[in-house]
Formats: sequence, structure tokens, C-alpha cells
Amino acid sequence: MGAIVPAREAQQQAVRVARAEGRADLLTAAYTTWTEPTPWRVRAYADSDPEAVEELGRLLETRDLADRQRCLLLDQLADALDDTDPRALTVAYQAVELARTVGEPRLRGLTLTSLLRRIDCELDPAAYLPLHEELTEVAAAQDGPEYSWMSAYTAARIAAARNDPEHMERCLVRADGIARTYELQGAFAVARLRRPMLAMAQGRFEEAERELGSAVAELRARGAVDLSGLAGLAIGCIRLQQGRLAEVLPVLLAVWEQYQPHNEALTALALLAADRPEEAREVFGRRAPLLRDFAYSILAGLRGAAAIAFGDREAAAEVYADLLPLRGLAGGASSLSLVFRPVAQTLGDLARFLGRPNDARNHYHDAVRVAAAWDSPHWEAAARAALADLPAASASG
Repeated sequence: MGAIVPAREAQQQAVRVARAEGRADLLTAAYTTWTEPTPWRVRAYADSDPEAVEELGRLLETRDLADRQRCLLLDQLADALDDTDPRALTVAYQAVELARTVGEPRLRGLTLTSLLRRIDCELDPAAYLPLHEELTEVAAAQDGPEYSWMSAYTAARIAAARNDPEHMERCLVRADGIARTYELQGAFAVARLRRPMLAMAQGRFEEAERELGSAVAELRARGAVDLSGLAGLAIGCIRLQQGRLAEVLPVLLAVWEQYQPHNEALTALALLAADRPEEAREVFGRRAPLLRDFAYSILAGLRGAAAIAFGDREAAAEVYADLLPLRGLAGGASSLSLVFRPVAQTLGDLARFLGRPNDARNHYHDAVRVAAAWDSPHWEAAARAALADLPAASASG
């Protein structure tokens, strides 16, 4: 039903009871109660559980564990590890490998879904696509509507990464049908977020804000994890494109306090728009390596905009190199929840700032193509205006 927070609280209460009893068998039972797939994370953004990591490590050393128990413990360990810890991905793969040997379709589906949350289809499509195909096979092989929904949802993410919003919508309509039939209300609420995302892409900003507020409120009421960071990022991207970023500075500062050093660029740009340049530079100076997740291309794009605003050529060159492999994307669209602008637009701005007008021209032409795919007049207008502002083409530069 999408009530992730109450489910997590119930599991944590069981863990506390087991700890008080000092019994490894009860701890194993408590941790292995999590058997249902979720499309989104089951912890707050950038959160981890060091105590659970240590405890799960000890439980996994138990020799008499059944393979199914070991698999579920590995799944929980991958979730408890910090997002920046490379062990998280390794452990998630181990859980999938063990589930394959157990031969239980639902267990394989659970671990595949957990692994797909760890891999972003924009950043690592070579890994994401075969896992999606395997999940689709699992869904077809057994009567599990939640896995059929998950297969359709991940197919929509892939379509969005390919700039194919029509196929994305067909996949999500199929997912909505499954959710209605089997009353998977939490899944249906998650899929609603593509409405504000599409409105953002097409420049219908007031509609995007209304739809976002409605979807977030429903998810919160159903017990989803904290969505303040997602909502703040989306509203900030909307206001930035409207030229009204200073209006939402209090919201962005509250999100910054909660999630710093993440999302430093949008916060710094808002402070700059509010004529607080010293604070803006201090916040931008605290930037850390970006998490390679659904928000990567958006946060990198915002970091590129901030680098230009602060005249920071070193940061601009770094962002340019980071974003270049993603040049064909609409930033963040595969999240199915928010989108910023074509990555190529940011690359064009960075190339122009770095004194490479010919590269900038090529990127802006790419941005026009991405805008056309998403039926986005404001993206296209921005790309064409940037093209018109470039000097005449030369043989080098």
C-alpha cells in the first residue's frame, strides 16, 4: 500500500525487541520480514543505518542460515549501507545471485527490484537493461501483480531516458491499470508524479507545481518516506526557469539544513538571486561529489549553472566532463518525478563559458532535438536563443 514509514517503524520495533532478548534467531526473523518490493528508496535520502550494518554483518556470519534467510539479510544490508559505500552495490548483486540459486520467483523479484533502485538507468543503462528484462521474466512467470507493475514502471524509466515520452506514457498507463485492478494504491500514487514532470518539461509551471503538491501530499498521507528534498528540488527548478528563484529561498534553506552538502548549487543560486552573494559562495564552496542516482543529471546541471554564475572555470570544466556522457538526455526525466532541462543546454552554456563556441553550437543543436522529443517550446526557445547569441562558426574553437 506504499506505507513505507510505518512498515519500517514496525520492523525497527521488532529489531529492538529481538535485541533486548539477545537472540540472533529473533533478529534474523525481524530483519527478514521485509519481503515486498518498492519502486523507491525505503529510507530518507542519503540516510544509512550503521547499527544495522554491523548487526546484519554478524548475522550473515551465522553458519546455519537457510539460503532464503541469507538472501533477505543481504537485501537488508544493501539497503542499510550508505549510498556512497561501494559495498552496497556489491551486496545487492550478491542477494540477486543467491536468489537465482534459491529458485523462488518472488525472492528473485524482490532482490532485482532492490538492485534496480541502486542502479540508475541514465548513468548505467548497460547494467539496468538486462536487470529490467530479468524482472519482466519473473513477473511473467508467476502471479505477482506488484512485479508486473514494477516491470512496467522500470520500462517507463527506460523510455524516458530514451526521450520517448509516448512510450513512457503507454508503460505507465499499463502500470496504472495493474495498480487499479489489484488496489496497489501506493504504486498508483508513485506513478502520479509523472504528471508534474511532464508539465515541467513542457513549461506548464503552475500546473506542475499544483500536480506536484497533490502527488506529494498523497504519498505523504500513505506513509511514504520524506519527500521534502524531492519537492524542494522540483520547486527550485521551476522557479529558476521562471526567474523567481529568490521567492523559494526559505524552502531551499530548510532543505539545505536537512540534506547538506547535497543540493548546494540550487541553494547557492537562490542566495545569489536574493542578493546574498557571500553566503552563496560559502554554500557553493561546500560542494561534495554528487551521488550517482536519479537526481545526478539535475544536480550536475544546477552545479554547472552555479559555476558559471560564480565565474568558476575549474568547477565548470569538471561539470562539463561529468555531463558529457549524458548529453542526449533530458536531465532527470527517467526519475518519472521531475526534470530540469536538456543536459545539452547545460553543456552548451558551459562550453560557451569555457571559450569553446563551436562545441557550444553542437550542444545547443542537440538541445533543440531533445526539446522537440518532449514537445517543449520553452526548452527549444532557450536553445535557439543561445544559438543566436553565439558568434559565427569558425574552423576551430
